Amino acid sequence: MTKEHGLRQLEEAEIDANVAEIEAEKAAAEAAKKAPPKET
Repeated sequence: MTKEHGLRQLEEAEIDANVAEIEAEKAAAEAAKKAPPKET
């Protein structure tokens, strides 16, 4: 594996992690919208 190939894989892994994080935030926001408001 070349150095460049390793860097590309690292970048892809970081992008995948960011995408997963955004998807999780979207899902949480949707769930919060659908859930009844909490009494505080």
